[in-house]
Amino acid sequence: MSTFQRHLPGSLPDPGGADSVSKAHRRQQQVANLYTRWRGSFPDGIDLDKLKDAAGQFAYTDAAVQVPEVIAAVTADAAAAAEKRDDPVKGTTVDGDVASHNTAQRYWDRTQRTLGSIKGPEQPTDSGPGPREKRH
Repeated sequence: MSTFQRHLPGSLPDPGGADSVSKAHRRQQQVANLYTRWRGSFPDGIDLDKLKDAAGQFAYTDAAVQVPEVIAAVTADAAAAAEKRDDPVKGTTVDGDVASHNTAQRYWDRTQRTLGSIKGPEQPTDSGPGPREKRH
């Protein structure tokens, strides 16, 4: 066993965290702290060539290999959230033909009248312009 293998750290305990983002952040902090301690564990006066040879070894430790795993979990959660966000509006676009626009405009006008009747006829709705409605 070389001097450098003796210095290589093992795996880290579960960092905790309520969600994948906080878990990834805490794991990155753990790995950064471990890397700092690992680099500080080499004796003073070590041959620079040996230190250069050992420089990339940390990337293959159990601790460092866990970082891409938690980043992948964050990426997967972000993709799932984006899909969940986009699901309700899929298929709600209006085709480019005049008939589709007229149909969408009639639907929007009915929706505004419905919203207006809920608030009262004298109060304007805050629903904004429809598909082809112009602001006054």
